[in-house]
Amino acid sequence: MSLTDTACILRQAWITLLIFASCVPALAAGNSFHTLRIMPENDIVGAYTEAQRLRSALDDTATETDRVHLLNLLARIEFLLGSSEQAEIHNRQAMDLATQIADRAGQSEALLNLTKIALNQGKIEQSIEFAFRSYHLLEEDTEHPELLGEVMFWLTSAYRRRKLESPFSLNIGLLSFARMLSKQGRQAERVELLNDVISIYEKHPNPGLWYALAARSEGYQQ
Repeated sequence: MSLTDTACILRQAWITLLIFASCVPALAAGNSFHTLRIMPENDIVGAYTEAQRLRSALDDTATETDRVHLLNLLARIEFLLGSSEQAEIHNRQAMDLATQIADRAGQSEALLNLTKIALNQGKIEQSIEFAFRSYHLLEEDTEHPELLGEVMFWLTSAYRRRKLESPFSLNIGLLSFARMLSKQGRQAERVELLNDVISIYEKHPNPGLWYALAARSEGYQQ
């Protein structure tokens, strides 16, 4: 192994140590949460592992705000992993606790996560409601610019869905929900949902119609 290779390995080990050190010992330090909010974009499994490790490290010195941050973080990652139901549970816990301690940023982030979950479940009106509520909690906030920016992005998307109705975006959410119902063995509900999808595609022709028809046929057989 060359000196250059050795130097690269040591450098990578040092960076890993710095990231780990920023995450584990100091839940009160916001940097650990900010690091893990970004990490899922590149390493979602690693981010979930670190978030669970943080949770196991919670002790009596952790503040209620820290607990809200961690619950929101878990929900954010679980949503990206496709575990919408588990994400919703943690979000509700984060929302309840943030409300108890009047943590507006914590409430806003919980509502932002619920915005995404509701959209993925095809609940467009509910998703829009959550997006607006999330924004109003942060209107005068100057301490969380990254969160406000993300909320404003989703608010813009909500405006576009109100204005354009976006039937195809709705169908993507409904199809995702139908797949979830299929995994749970709830075929009758799946077929009913796919009937709605097909009805929308018949009004607004789209190649996605064949997929919905095939899925419904499979649902009938099962």
